[in-house]
Amino acid sequence: MSWPQPRNKKDRLWGSMPGKRQVAALLLLALVTCSPPPEQPVELKHFSFENLEGLQAQSGVELDTQVSHDGHGSWRITADDPQVVKLVKVTKINLTQPQLRSTAWVRTDQGTGYVYFEVRCRFANNETFARTLGQSLSSPPKWKQMNTQLTFKQSQKPTSIELNLIINGQGTVWVDDVHLFQASHKR
Repeated sequence: MSWPQPRNKKDRLWGSMPGKRQVAALLLLALVTCSPPPEQPVELKHFSFENLEGLQAQSGVELDTQVSHDGHGSWRITADDPQVVKLVKVTKINLTQPQLRSTAWVRTDQGTGYVYFEVRCRFANNETFARTLGQSLSSPPKWKQMNTQLTFKQSQKPTSIELNLIINGQGTVWVDDVHLFQASHKR
């Protein structure tokens, strides 16, 4: 079989081989089907905030059964000044990968400034943390998911993990449906 001669610049660059689209489609299909599925994160803890059990903050947090993302209640914080609200602390931790991911549903109303969701890992001799980008306290009152991810050295073993809200301003914040995951760690 003889190949037809290229008619234009595009054909000279890519050739005029019959079936090139079919070959490309087959190669793409082979790559997709031969790739291993992505590892799913393992849920370590779920906090639905339907009561105040496990709350670390000593004051300023109330149970709100009327406003909730998951329908079971939420924790409402009214901040007159900037503050760190210690939500929950996890101490019995069995991690196989050095990466954590945490999600929280947050709603704000009637305020100024920003709110951040934070995961803080404490180790024997130090600590590290990760925060979300700030959400405006004056945003319309809609639930927004805030996600944060924290990676540390494989040799480090956390003694505790804290989930906090940092309120840099004034206003009302609700938090609900918080998840803590052990994420897969790819290098």
